[in-house]
Amino acid sequence: MYGITEVPALFLATTIVEFRMRNEATVATKSQVVQWLRDGLVPSDLDDFIESLAGRAIGSLCGQKLMVKTEARKYRLTDSQ
Repeated sequence: MYGITEVPALFLATTIVEFRMRNEATVATKSQVVQWLRDGLVPSDLDDFIESLAGRAIGSLCGQKLMVKTEARKYRLTDSQ
């Protein structure tokens, strides 16, 4: 049986953030994103710091037009009006 043995940290982070926003929060701050990643990932398994990964996840979701900045340090998914 063959499968994926390693998933990129950014993929996991963006998946966690999108899931949590769809299920728990229409608007989130970077601090909330950091906490979600701390809750869902094992920091010792990551090459990046959680804070850096949170910023990269937000940037990735914004770049994909899945998330937008609503005001200073607040973000929402584009389909949650």
